[in-house]
Amino acid sequence: MTPSPRPLRVAVLACDAPATSVMAASGATDSAAAAAAGPGYATLFAHRLSAAAAGLGADVVATGFDARTGDLPPDPAAFDALLLTGSKHGVNDAGSESEWIRRLVAYIADVMRTDKAAVIGICFGLQVIVAALGGSVAKNPKGWEVGWTSMSLTESGQRYFGSRAPAAIGLMSMHQEEATAVPPGFDLLLSSDKCVVQAVVKGNSVFAVQGHPEFNRGIIRELVRIRTHETHLFAPAFAEEVLGKLDGGDAPGDYAAGTHPLSSDWMMDEVVRFVAGRAGVTLP
Repeated sequence: MTPSPRPLRVAVLACDAPATSVMAASGATDSAAAAAAGPGYATLFAHRLSAAAAGLGADVVATGFDARTGDLPPDPAAFDALLLTGSKHGVNDAGSESEWIRRLVAYIADVMRTDKAAVIGICFGLQVIVAALGGSVAKNPKGWEVGWTSMSLTESGQRYFGSRAPAAIGLMSMHQEEATAVPPGFDLLLSSDKCVVQAVVKGNSVFAVQGHPEFNRGIIRELVRIRTHETHLFAPAFAEEVLGKLDGGDAPGDYAAGTHPLSSDWMMDEVVRFVAGRAGVTLP
């Protein structure tokens, strides 16, 4: 009998707290693995990582930390990877209430300098990594990128993903800032019409995605509702345009493909593959 690979150890550094209605749309709240990781985005990522790992014959143990309160892993080497989540905040936010962002950037810079663990970034997390390693982040002059987003493989992306990449790639987006210059040694994997830096990798040290492979259509619908009717961040016409591309399932946890292909499961698989590679764990 072939022994099972050891569990992959991932620290989820939550950089925001999702609304209860967003979590309900995720379908993650009833997952035992997710419950063990902690609340909010730690729950969601533990749920998604565990599902992806199970499909690849592996196991992930996720531990949640609240980066906003300065709760960061005291020993990064205890984990194979640190995963930084998305956030409504921006890397360039100013003021004392954003001091936690500057502490997080410095922390990630130290982790990368000492190579204590790999780092994975999702949306805001990608931007933190870029800033920590000397790249630049700014508001996109083309405006918000929200909802289903078609992405294209670069030449580096074709080499990196190879035959694992789907014929058409689409991920959910929710950002107005973007990486405008990536640090040396980064390979650009994916781009979209509105945002050039959609996914990057650096050896076995960094894997980061601007989109949200943890988001399904229901999550985007709820976030758009909140940002249109409660915080008034989105104009109704913009919201209508975004929602028009969200065909397919809306049930909690539903990542099924509609007319617009959703590659969330594939990208979560790639996150797990990256962690396994860093850990030296051979997937079955």
